[in-house]
Amino acid sequence: MQQIENQNGNISGPISDAVAIKKMRLLRKMNRKEAALVFSYSRSSIEKVENGRGKLTPDRVRRFVEGYGFTWN
Repeated sequence: MQQIENQNGNISGPISDAVAIKKMRLLRKMNRKEAALVFSYSRSSIEKVENGRGKLTPDRVRRFVEGYGFTWN
């Protein structure tokens, strides 16, 4: 799980990896179809991951972080 800064700059409590992945996509102003093209997944696979119904391994989370252009810092 990760923490994320809200709009006021405050750190919220831990959030799930699925929510963090969705927030990264939204910060990049991408829709699910565009994200699916970046990661070579289907749009429905992106939706499942973001809704917590898709399998998220540490390697897959890392791929999303790097694919969206973020770092672990």
